[in-house]
Amino acid sequence: MTRKRRPVYFQCFNLPGGASYAATPMEKPYTKRGQTPSFDPNDPDHVASEIETSLDEYEAYPTDTKERAFPVLANRIATRRAIRELVLSEIAALATTLQRIDKRLDAIERLVDDRETS
Repeated sequence: MTRKRRPVYFQCFNLPGGASYAATPMEKPYTKRGQTPSFDPNDPDHVASEIETSLDEYEAYPTDTKERAFPVLANRIATRRAIRELVLSEIAALATTLQRIDKRLDAIERLVDDRETS
């Protein structure tokens, strides 16, 4: 029997334009009973907090850190967000088109059946 894996939550560091340059895993944030959560529990990327930093703060990090440690999780989150933004709207449009095609096909099949029975 396999155990269900718990989701990992992330803290993202963003530049002023919104581009994530670093992400770190963190424990799931909790909220006291009766208070509103400080994070979006329905976020599909499990980003619990996003911290906007200046470009100067980003440039202050050593080059090795910026090239090796930072981009791994940040790229994953950014890629998932971009794909979701680009692809999900297209998939929704395809689904509505398929529903219209299905309705037309049903109407054609009914016409063919009516002509065969008469």
